[in-house]
Amino acid sequence: MFAFGIDSHGYSVQTYLTRNGRAVGVAAITDPKMSSIDDSSTAFAVLRLNTNDEVVVQRDGSQDPNNGFFAGWQISPLDIDAVAFTVALNTSSYSSSQIPFNSVTYDNRGSYQSINHSFTALESGLYVIGLTGEQTRGQYGDLGIQINGNTGLNTFADSEGIHSDSSASLAVFNLNSGDNVRGAGSHFVGYRGTTTFSAYKVSNRSMPAFTALLSSDTSSTNIVFNDVIVNTHHDYDHLTGEFTCSVPGTYLFTWNAVTNGHSLRTRLVIQIKGGSHIDALDIVGEENKGDEYDSSTGVFIYSLNSGDTVRIVKITGTVEGGYSSFSGWMLF
Repeated sequence: MFAFGIDSHGYSVQTYLTRNGRAVGVAAITDPKMSSIDDSSTAFAVLRLNTNDEVVVQRDGSQDPNNGFFAGWQISPLDIDAVAFTVALNTSSYSSSQIPFNSVTYDNRGSYQSINHSFTALESGLYVIGLTGEQTRGQYGDLGIQINGNTGLNTFADSEGIHSDSSASLAVFNLNSGDNVRGAGSHFVGYRGTTTFSAYKVSNRSMPAFTALLSSDTSSTNIVFNDVIVNTHHDYDHLTGEFTCSVPGTYLFTWNAVTNGHSLRTRLVIQIKGGSHIDALDIVGEENKGDEYDSSTGVFIYSLNSGDTVRIVKITGTVEGGYSSFSGWMLF
């Protein structure tokens, strides 16, 4: 699976993912509404690769992003038939509150059901689920990962005037066999590769994994995501907001931060036990009106030893409760 994100200040940047020089159908596009405003965008894709395949994030146009990240990881090294897919929205409008993803980028086992725009877990276990969405021309609304009709994780996209806005979330969930998962939201736009739905089954459900949500707004430096929905090894502490590694290995961490009327910068911080402090990755979002929202999403992969800790801190701004999340899981 791949994740990439960009941010820009005052100008639009369009990027898209390619495999061996050909676009795969997912994109990250920023579109700040003013020259003094930051905007960010994140995209995900599950791909099957052959030896020597080349995957690149390419720019469309002359503008470069100010900052960004690009991450990739093998999802099931011991199970080539694992559930894994990415689908995109390829329509200009739809009338339901469920997003009718209708363009298949990759689907390993035919897991995505186009007839009802969802997938059903065939086996119990841990599943990584990613959802991205773009609003434009003054449209706005929730973008939610729904499990059995209930929202498991929510974020928000909020466009103004002729400008677009995107949001994204990536997290690990514990699903039972028969659980149904879909992307929910109204007025999201297709054709640009910015509204997508991805998922894959984690091969080992006993690996350390957590997902926690922020239930109320906070301006504290240390962000405590207090509503825990997955915590397999109890390594995440909902009272401190810290993940403490108990099993050495390579981990992926991802977080989504939403702001309302503020310039927001958040950072993933790693504290090596008895050693250095690492400022791993910053993400930014910005809104200058009190009734307007902006979302930013980061992904970072790092090898940890027992006792190392990971947390999300706020550098500037206020983080919106109900729309912000923190998730992580061991890759190998």
